[in-house]
Amino acid sequence: MRLWDVESWEPRPRKNAGGFLANDLAFRPDGTQLAAVGDDGTLHPWDAALGWLGLSDRVHGGQALCLAYDREGRFLATGGEDPALRVYPVDGGESRVLRGHEGWVYGVCFLGAGGTRLASGSADETIRIWNVESEETEWVLARREGAIFDMAATPDGLRLVVGGGEGMLRVWDLEGKKLALELRGHANTLNCVAVSPDGRRIYSAGADGTLLVWDIEKMETLFVIRSDADDLEQLTFSPDGRWLAVGSEDYAVWLWDLGKLDPLLSASPATLFEEAIARTGLHLDGIEVVPAR
Repeated sequence: MRLWDVESWEPRPRKNAGGFLANDLAFRPDGTQLAAVGDDGTLHPWDAALGWLGLSDRVHGGQALCLAYDREGRFLATGGEDPALRVYPVDGGESRVLRGHEGWVYGVCFLGAGGTRLASGSADETIRIWNVESEETEWVLARREGAIFDMAATPDGLRLVVGGGEGMLRVWDLEGKKLALELRGHANTLNCVAVSPDGRRIYSAGADGTLLVWDIEKMETLFVIRSDADDLEQLTFSPDGRWLAVGSEDYAVWLWDLGKLDPLLSASPATLFEEAIARTGLHLDGIEVVPAR
């Protein structure tokens, strides 16, 4: 695992974390801490300034596959090959175990503020909404249309965006406990989704090598960003919401300054592709930005 300085574009010195294969990682919202989970079932905390702290904790039988901090950075949830979820107080205290899934857990996210509600998605083709304090399932969303690979909540915690094996992007209304919308834009598995910190955009990336940018209110595709990678596998925002990072199976990472990209997403349909290239600097090899309209 490597940390990069996004201002200088230089990697920070690496520290050996025991040779594990990292399946997922996340920054604490204040940017001071980084956590990673690995194929050996372990959780590794990092200090953003000092690097790996030399600590690890086995949290899952089999692989640990996903993790997420709550909005305040007080709790950290993990999921993995064993169906149980774990929720840990970041600054110490007793962890909680949430049981109910019958397959590998690929995605977790907290809902709203407070760290008391959690969503999880599994290979058992269900989404569960949890009460963390009681360790009980509040309700189950079951579509039975493929494994759930990733999920992200809107900042108000009222909508849940889900991607999975059949390439469909689904938006759930958590107040009404119903499916609000199904959107198809990917030709293959939808690997990862993210909601922008301001709640205005959805970003989705998949095995077809494309990154789609959606308007969350109009629920339409604004831009299609195509890469020459066969499979885009990770998608995340920086804690301050300025940067969007996308990782691919060929070990490449693309980093976008959303302050430059976002004005284009509100542009008229007449916006020229050449202007998009000039204003965003997205003239990298293997990248093509196409207005969806």
